[in-house]
Amino acid sequence: MFDVNRYPEDMLIRASNLIASIFALDQKMSREALVKRLRKMVDNLRNLKNEDFRQLVIWIKHVLKSRLTEPLRQEVDHILERANPQEVEIMIYNLERTLDEIEQQAEFRGMLKGREEGREEEKVLTAKAALAKGLTLELIAEITGLPLEKLLELQNEIRHKT
Repeated sequence: MFDVNRYPEDMLIRASNLIASIFALDQKMSREALVKRLRKMVDNLRNLKNEDFRQLVIWIKHVLKSRLTEPLRQEVDHILERANPQEVEIMIYNLERTLDEIEQQAEFRGMLKGREEGREEEKVLTAKAALAKGLTLELIAEITGLPLEKLLELQNEIRHKT
């Protein structure tokens, strides 16, 4: 098994062949570094034989698509199906746009998750305050939407702290 990260970027780019291109793209890097590296490799990719270029496209599809949601998978398929060595710049630009969209979706999912966690925490704080005031578990469940099991846990937690 090869450790692709041990090869310096400039050596891989100078090698200018299919294997070196895959090694250069398979190293761990940020989205920005990947796009930058693809741009450095434009001439190499443009000069690949058609069969080698097709193999690279298949590899890119395999690597990228596993990280994508379904609509983006279709977009990447569309971009790469039209790719050819003479239009490498267009392919790179379109992949960059798709990677930007992936990043935006991840940020959005993180924001939604944070909001949901905040709402859940607010429910727990409200339930704790209601328990401290002596409200019934049924009433607190109705107000907060928390299940009775969770309220029993909170009640036990409060009892053990005092």
